[in-house]
Amino acid sequence: MERMEKDDILRKAQERKGADELELEVERRGVALSWQIGLLVCAILWFSKIFTDQPRLDVSGLYFIMVSVSGLYRWHRLRSKKELAWASVGMVIGCVSIAVYLWKLFF
Repeated sequence: MERMEKDDILRKAQERKGADELELEVERRGVALSWQIGLLVCAILWFSKIFTDQPRLDVSGLYFIMVSVSGLYRWHRLRSKKELAWASVGMVIGCVSIAVYLWKLFF
């Protein structure tokens, strides 16, 4: 019974404290790894489209939008005008790239 009370107190204290440094570092590394793998996959698709003579604007647009969403989130959390500027530029380039790709594909 006493052990359960100690565990409950410890759990409640950790919940109030929030995520510890190890959890934050694991999350940061996971996000960084997913961006690296995403870039690698986009690069493979981009080069395969070059060699098969297919338009590559969809892959480029997708990556620009992915990076821009990350920048918009950082701007939202940090209120950095630099983040907002770069994210906006990337979002415009990504959306225009995908729009041109779809226009060429369907018209």
